[in-house]
Amino acid sequence: MATQLASYQRVSVIGTRGWIEVEVPFSPSPDQPSRVLHRTGAELAELVVEAADQDTIQADRFCEAILGRRPLATPLSDAVANMRVIDAVFASAASGGWVDC
Repeated sequence: MATQLASYQRVSVIGTRGWIEVEVPFSPSPDQPSRVLHRTGAELAELVVEAADQDTIQADRFCEAILGRRPLATPLSDAVANMRVIDAVFASAASGGWVDC
């Protein structure tokens, strides 16, 4: 799997008032906790997420939704909204300007 090629992964999201950093965001170890760091101004917060096998959990929840034992994790309207954004990205690239979605 390509997400396991590098021994180091990190995602940093930098905004005008702070940043968020996710350590090992794409293939965290199922037996190690994960860390998310959040800084706003001088305040640094750390969120530790307990170890979990995310692939197994995702598959189990999907099966439970198919069997009617739990609701879908995200509504169909999320997929429609995502497609609107993707269409706007392509339209923006084609026009060279901003596109509302």
